[in-house]
Amino acid sequence: MNTAACIVVRRPDLERLLETVRSIATQVDTVVVVVDAGSDMLAAARALRGIALVVAVPRGTGAGAAANHGVRLLVEHGAEVVVRLDPDHVAPADMVAELVRRFEDPRVAVAAGVLGPVGAARPVTAGRHGGPRGVDACATSGSALRTDVWREIGGWDEELATDHLEFDLCLRVRQSGYVVLQDPDVVVGRPVRRAAASAPLHDLGALADRAHDSVWFARKHRGVPLSVRVAGRSRSGTAAAIAVQVVRAALGSRDDARGRTHAPARTHAHDHVPVHGRAAMVAALLRGALAGAAVRRSPERSAAPAPLTAIRHDRSRSAA
Repeated sequence: MNTAACIVVRRPDLERLLETVRSIATQVDTVVVVVDAGSDMLAAARALRGIALVVAVPRGTGAGAAANHGVRLLVEHGAEVVVRLDPDHVAPADMVAELVRRFEDPRVAVAAGVLGPVGAARPVTAGRHGGPRGVDACATSGSALRTDVWREIGGWDEELATDHLEFDLCLRVRQSGYVVLQDPDVVVGRPVRRAAASAPLHDLGALADRAHDSVWFARKHRGVPLSVRVAGRSRSGTAAAIAVQVVRAALGSRDDARGRTHAPARTHAHDHVPVHGRAAMVAALLRGALAGAAVRRSPERSAAPAPLTAIRHDRSRSAA
């Protein structure tokens, strides 16, 4: 089976990116790194020469569009399975072979590992965590997707940029009658990020993206029962949640700036956001929400996916 890897990068940390590519390059036939043209693409191309193909997308291209562009190129080169990795995650040895093996079951369209600290990756041990099982959704990084199913469902939704991107893809995979399989014994390493003592203001672009995606996800999947969506609320619930975030952002605590839905147990003077920062966060939330409400694509009133089939793969039997 022809396998490939797609890594989408906005602002490359070349050292980490090189480690990521090296961890996956020997496991697949082709690696494509999709780089935002607004970043240092030439430096990435030089660092990855001979290891991966580096391609550029226009500056500001969303994560979904960038991923679709990379997968489209790989499909043209014959890829039957594409593995996604975040640019600072590390694939464990034999990850691809273990995930691809799951596609022996034609019901499986997505096979994924789980995320853990770098260095936690370990050899697969039969039955250690109960074995692979069907799930409603999984993280994009460390997942393998059949390209025939990618074509069938139309790829990633290019309107989405945050975690809703993977929730949406997995939901549409399940609506098409396939299974998302997760193997808890395949651990993809990710760096442990330590909070700085003096954290900068929240990324306003990310704040707007989350508001946009929440609104669009609720509109797009309004015909799907909330119990099977994995993420998101009804349209009215989404509007109410964003209104609460706007009020909390206006009040100015850093916890609210990060989008938490609970009040901090204790507030310190340094936790407050300056007035100009509060206005910027409120504006970002409103801008994102209005953009999500203004998407011109007609949301599909699609039916709910079939109930998740109890699916477990016996490792020793599938390896035989």
